[in-house]
Amino acid sequence: MAVYFHSSTSEISVEVGEYEEFTPSEPRTSSKTSKTLRFKQLHLVGLSFGVLCVVQAVLNITLRLTLPQEVSASESFTTQTPALLNTTAVARDRQCPANWLRFESSCYFVSSQRADFDSSRRDCERRQAQLVKIETSREQTFLTGFLTGAVWIGMTDRNKEGTWVWLDGTLVDKTELQWAPGQPDNALINGEEDCGDIRNMLNFIGLNDSNCSNKEQWICEKMNTAEPKKSCVISKL
Repeated sequence: MAVYFHSSTSEISVEVGEYEEFTPSEPRTSSKTSKTLRFKQLHLVGLSFGVLCVVQAVLNITLRLTLPQEVSASESFTTQTPALLNTTAVARDRQCPANWLRFESSCYFVSSQRADFDSSRRDCERRQAQLVKIETSREQTFLTGFLTGAVWIGMTDRNKEGTWVWLDGTLVDKTELQWAPGQPDNALINGEEDCGDIRNMLNFIGLNDSNCSNKEQWICEKMNTAEPKKSCVISKL
């Protein structure tokens, strides 16, 4: 619509019309671009999952290959750690007879019954063994670690009072082995004390002289000929 004004001095013309307001439109991602982006995301997720599967497979194979070596190392540590000798665990090995224990190159049988010294010695002989001969402090520590009370061992001073020998005739090493406090004392309780045992009692631990007629448990020992090299294998019963 147009409006005109006329005067003598000037002419004013005003033009009025309909108009439409335009606002800038927001950019829109095309459908094709959206599909492409979604495909790339799915592809990235699938690729990541595949990499994780490969890593897991490599780890499984590595563990299977290295596990036997780790077990062997652990067993080697167990067989060479002296600190384990102070535990109440006992030693067992397939190369020793059933129900026998193993320490270094020897096999040991601990009786569950009680008998006098001579009866205990004969029982060991029937088992093709002897009452135990303790030669080192390590061996004594091992035996003391799982024993309680009094247990016969193969030493005596029957031939000469005060001279303690093992059943094979060798002298008991008093400097290497530990005697219980105040022992041997040859106390005259129920006769002379001419046979030896090992004790693990409260405040009374070590070798001890005892009357040979006492009823005690006993320990038999024989060499483990299948294992000449000394080692210590410890496992729980």
